[in-house]
Amino acid sequence: TIGYKVVEDEDADLVIFNTCTVRENANLKVYGRLGQLKKYKNKNPEMITMLCGCMMQEESVVEKIKKSYRNVDVIFGTHNIFKFAELLSMKVLDRADNKKMIIDVWKDTTEIVEELPVERKYHFKSGVNIMFGCNNFCSYCIVPYVRGRERSREPEDIIAEIECLVKDGVVEIMLLGQNVNSYGKNLENPISFTELLRRVEKIDGLKRIRFMTSHPKDLSDELIEYLGEWKTKKETSLKIVCMVRPRAGGFCYDETEAQLMLEEAELFLEHGADGIAFGFLKADRTVDAEKTKKMVELIHVKGGEAVFHRAFDVTPEPEKAIETMIDCCVNRLLTSGQQAKASEGATLLAELQNKYGDKIELLAGSGVNAGNVRELMEKTGIH
Repeated sequence: TIGYKVVEDEDADLVIFNTCTVRENANLKVYGRLGQLKKYKNKNPEMITMLCGCMMQEESVVEKIKKSYRNVDVIFGTHNIFKFAELLSMKVLDRADNKKMIIDVWKDTTEIVEELPVERKYHFKSGVNIMFGCNNFCSYCIVPYVRGRERSREPEDIIAEIECLVKDGVVEIMLLGQNVNSYGKNLENPISFTELLRRVEKIDGLKRIRFMTSHPKDLSDELIEYLGEWKTKKETSLKIVCMVRPRAGGFCYDETEAQLMLEEAELFLEHGADGIAFGFLKADRTVDAEKTKKMVELIHVKGGEAVFHRAFDVTPEPEKAIETMIDCCVNRLLTSGQQAKASEGATLLAELQNKYGDKIELLAGSGVNAGNVRELMEKTGIH
């Protein structure tokens, strides 16, 4: 250690921004914070500001920072995070570089550096990277350009890391990657994501395995079958609900896409899923009753629960939409109250619960932010 300790605000000797660039608003927030830091830099000229992460992979961003934010000391990207200590020491110790901005951004890499130090927030759970990058160049997504092409870690390295974590008290791990469904394809000795899960499952002392993110295009029958096997051999009261959605962007599907969703739903249910989450809208964003009825009938024949997902949140007449779902015998509705965050839609959620709660179960959907979920449950009483 070189003596730094974490403090609660930016009035510090060292400030690090790990940036995101999925949306423009994220970039604007960083520029705003950098502007605010200038006053701290004037008060403490020795303060060091470092920027890293996806935003730094954009050449236009780096040029803007060089021109407009001279209070920044070090810039590095997503591919050389392992050089953090080296770059910091260059700034702190090397007087020749002390007055100029250090920029070290790699356009791409094929290497994966193992055994980087990690400080866990929780003693009982931890994330474990299994791959980096993505090969799916979706029109709306910048990830392949800032994270590079897919690179998978060797399974032996992943297993070794998890075993060490379990010895240190971890009982739950989250396998992480931009697209875990493509894991192992680029290794010298290829291995599927399903096979990796089978190996991880055998680690003594590990109780829970999670994974994200999964691209539906690369979801294999092998993985579906494995999840079905897992459910039958594990004693659990947790329900497995699988979402079927053939593509991102809108919920108005043609007949071919709707048929694909039906086939995928049937496959999930045959391999152990307890329910299916789906959403069918017409071009005018009203609920497509015909397609919804077909899906519900299939789900119920297979003994599952029909869950209409947050496609509901873009419908123009929520009460009419929910009445259509009730007529179609949908079991549950996942909704954020037609707001970006479910906590902000608490008023509508409470109204729908009071009016329709005895006919359809409402599930409060608020993404993955636990704070949002707790706030929502407090405001609506919906769990």
